[in-house]
Amino acid sequence: MNLADELASEHSRHQCERIVAWVGDRKDRFSELVGTVLGDDEFLARRAAWAMGHCVEETPELAAPHLEMLVERMRDQDRHPAFR
Repeated sequence: MNLADELASEHSRHQCERIVAWVGDRKDRFSELVGTVLGDDEFLARRAAWAMGHCVEETPELAAPHLEMLVERMRDQDRHPAFR
């Protein structure tokens, strides 16, 4: 799956669920998703953040290596509220 293409193609619950299923419990895929959330493309970051939230609900331990970066980024008031 090309994550950026999938995020850009559709914004729906179905698409979010597809991405969450693709990530599953795979740390490498979750890291790719986090990289998109933290990236400079606000459009993709907002969509990736939605899927990331669902991934963490299903498999919380995936977030552990990324927590410090994510918390730091959430403090950035210039970020879109969807990310925070």
